[in-house]
Amino acid sequence: MPSALALAALDGALDRLAGADIEALGWKARTLAAVFLGALGEPDPLAPAGRGAHVVLARADAGALAGALAADGLHARVPAPGRISFALSPLLLSHVDAWDAGEAVKARQ
Repeated sequence: MPSALALAALDGALDRLAGADIEALGWKARTLAAVFLGALGEPDPLAPAGRGAHVVLARADAGALAGALAADGLHARVPAPGRISFALSPLLLSHVDAWDAGEAVKARQ
């Protein structure tokens, strides 16, 4: 059974999601990824309609990069060797946050 704190966090997240416009969330998810990739100076390999809020980059030093970014408060996953993954939540992040994250990744390369 989940703890009371976990349920309270879930309740807050569901409240935020319940009032969200799904079309607007989809648009924001796609544009957050585009802004993130733009800050990196990398082209988006996906068509805009196929893009979501998840970006995976190929980086030989993915583990070290994820560790360095975590020290700066930017969290990423390393789902496989040589891959670093970023989840850009349209409910939580602004376009400025996405740009800043892209610049942080670029500065660490």
